[in-house]
Amino acid sequence: MVEILLVTHGGLAEGLLSSLAMVAGNTDCCCSLSLHEGDAPEVFAEKLTKTVQSLCTKEVDGLLVLVDLLGGTPFNSVFRLLRDLKGDDVRCIAGVNFPMLIEAVFNCERSDLDELERMCLEAAHAGIVSCSELMNVKQ
Repeated sequence: MVEILLVTHGGLAEGLLSSLAMVAGNTDCCCSLSLHEGDAPEVFAEKLTKTVQSLCTKEVDGLLVLVDLLGGTPFNSVFRLLRDLKGDDVRCIAGVNFPMLIEAVFNCERSDLDELERMCLEAAHAGIVSCSELMNVKQ
């Protein structure tokens, strides 16, 4: 099984998990870590390191980290940690959205890390649609 870690600013991760529970019920493969206003980046990075270490056990087939914003403190902290780990068992995707998260959770038990990463990227892209285009309305 691939573990999933949501890492975001503010309460976004908890909100996504709450919405996910409405769609998928309770999930055991997904947890969150949030950077809140006033949190020191160094302290956040330490929490992230401890969280990743606790999730990367022998019982899992990898860790997929979904962050909210490319270049933000959560992303930068994950990026630095991944660079230091130098392992193939942790991946990160920036720009988390709900379709991506649903895809990750529904497939975390039956997909390997490479396949799950690819599926999440496809779901994220497919979930971004212009309603005008759907209605064949030209702007």
